[in-house]
Amino acid sequence: MKLGKNKQERSIEINRLLPQGSKETYNLQINETDFETYSVHHVELDFPKYRITNTRTKFDQVFYIKNNKHIDSEFFSDHERLDVQEAQHNILKDVYRKKGLYNRFKSKVKQDDPLVMAIDGFIISGNRRLAIFRDLVESDSRNYDYLKTVKIIIYPYEVDSLQAEKLEAILETDESTKLNFEWINVAMKFIDIMKGSTDPDYGYDEILSNYSNSEYIKLKRRDKQIGEIDMWIDAGNNALRLVESEQMEKEDIILQRQVFKDWAKNSRSFSGSHVIKEIYDRVAEIIIKTDSSDIGDRKYKYINQF
Repeated sequence: MKLGKNKQERSIEINRLLPQGSKETYNLQINETDFETYSVHHVELDFPKYRITNTRTKFDQVFYIKNNKHIDSEFFSDHERLDVQEAQHNILKDVYRKKGLYNRFKSKVKQDDPLVMAIDGFIISGNRRLAIFRDLVESDSRNYDYLKTVKIIIYPYEVDSLQAEKLEAILETDESTKLNFEWINVAMKFIDIMKGSTDPDYGYDEILSNYSNSEYIKLKRRDKQIGEIDMWIDAGNNALRLVESEQMEKEDIILQRQVFKDWAKNSRSFSGSHVIKEIYDRVAEIIIKTDSSDIGDRKYKYINQF
């Protein structure tokens, strides 16, 4: 299975396609209220590459590195490498099983909405569907012959541009089968943005531009919004620390969104007393690591009772 043409081949084909019009067009939502119309093109299934900085798979990449001791922490930094694309494909195979997306296309439902491809040939939106199409063709080339070419639109920005980041946040749910980002993936995105910003205000501005009025940032005043961002960053860092120390598994963290959120929120309220904050953090960590079968939904009660 070929997982994308090389950079030069992609560039040549994209430059050939861009001037061409198309009878078929697609209205792409580019912000909360506006849409832009793009021509729909057809490319070979092996043409595009996966977006490695895909928010949906950030946490899965952490576990991929953790479970493959022979690779280093910077493994996913080179998006062009074949082994990186192969790793991302394997991650997507686990992700696309959720919400029945794989079974839908396995039953020979045709592609409706195009994949959204950046101008450098990486898929911004539709990575799960692309992985499914490739696996179906690989499993039965004759039966799924119609998937050997896929519909795409070309978004006129590079895959890791601010414009692509904004678009990904707008298109948080897949058109085919709704599946919101897991909370830990969004928290990790916030962490990455703040780490990559030379000025914290620029980082907050980028996050607010992409996620204000979402389920993660609900308040209206900027100082309150920054508090929400910092809370999710703290929750994400707590989760990643427990993963790094091999004290919690992936699903346990994903399923305890509210408990991690409450831990971070409550901990910040003790900022005036370092000792009390440290005691609370230790107690909260014990609670969150405790097997749910032992205390059930009382975790929510205990984490907020201290």
